[in-house]
Amino acid sequence: MGSVDETSAGRLAAAWIDALNRRDLDAALELYAHDAVIASDGIGRLVPGSGGVLRGREALRDYWQAALEQFPDTRFTCTSVYAGHEAVLIHYRNERGLEIGEFLVLRDGLVIQAHGTRRIQPEPLPSHTSRGSETENARRDRPLRIHR
Repeated sequence: MGSVDETSAGRLAAAWIDALNRRDLDAALELYAHDAVIASDGIGRLVPGSGGVLRGREALRDYWQAALEQFPDTRFTCTSVYAGHEAVLIHYRNERGLEIGEFLVLRDGLVIQAHGTRRIQPEPLPSHTSRGSETENARRDRPLRIHR
């Protein structure tokens, strides 16, 4: 498949958000391969013994059904979408204002792996007043050399 184009990434994100906001689990599950692997902290909290990982569409259906029953006001708003090599990152906000990233790995246009992530507040990085020397800038901008 290679790199996911912007249009495909946008369509996938829109379909994913729309299906879950409508509680249409069949439509959401059609985006996933039958053997998809899904991981998130939320799964770990809601599915005892899962270790935060589910395998397959039916396990994902059971999780989403339980999550939507437990949190009936769930609503997602997409804030940005990123396209990459066989991957899409959907950045969204839930009804409580929490920022979440859903990293989706694709095969033949279907999700084969999904990783739910949450926004954290990292320790502040030290500020640097210098923009770097010409040598540092040239080194940073040159292509990487991979040795085999």
